[in-house]
Amino acid sequence: MITEFRRAESIEEAVKLRKAGYLYLAGGTQLNNATYRTYGGSVERVVSLDALGLDQISADGEDVIIGAGVTLQTLAEAAAIPQALRDAAGFIPTRSVRNIATIGGNVAARRPDSYLIPALIALDAVAETVDGPVPVETYVAGNDTALILQFRVPPVRGVCRAVKESRSHISLPIVSAAVRVTVEDGTVTDARVVAGCVAPRTVRLSAVEALL
Repeated sequence: MITEFRRAESIEEAVKLRKAGYLYLAGGTQLNNATYRTYGGSVERVVSLDALGLDQISADGEDVIIGAGVTLQTLAEAAAIPQALRDAAGFIPTRSVRNIATIGGNVAARRPDSYLIPALIALDAVAETVDGPVPVETYVAGNDTALILQFRVPPVRGVCRAVKESRSHISLPIVSAAVRVTVEDGTVTDARVVAGCVAPRTVRLSAVEALL
């Protein structure tokens, strides 16, 4: 149960409070979720990030920059976002949740059933944190707690698709996945196959990629 709530007025203040034991709070759909409390531990002290201006989408050359505070509904509707990531955001069945949940919170929670993480890894996305840039694949595989400020998504090389399979429209997925394939002169030159719900964390299926 949350017993202390603070609102950070700067990134520096948020980081300082995190070091003091506070957990970052964006939309709150992860910290207030029973699943998170099961594997992430108790939630008592939180620091809100809503005043830090991390909710913008912009361009840097050909790259798309997505603030960590951008909601999943905004992702699903943003024309500048690669279609695979838009689709993945839209897989969350409840619009009220999509209007609150953020991309940064989704990735930082490292949930194995995330729809977004496979798509971000397939797209070669980079999480730009207060400690510097790190590929989303590396961030998710480790235990880094550095505050994610934004995501850098390069232009799609080839074709990328996100898919999910669930028992019903509103149930949790049985599997979530994303695939990106680059073909040149009829030959596959690069492939990414990423799956969720098959291990404690999202994984790349390197053996499958090699077969392609």
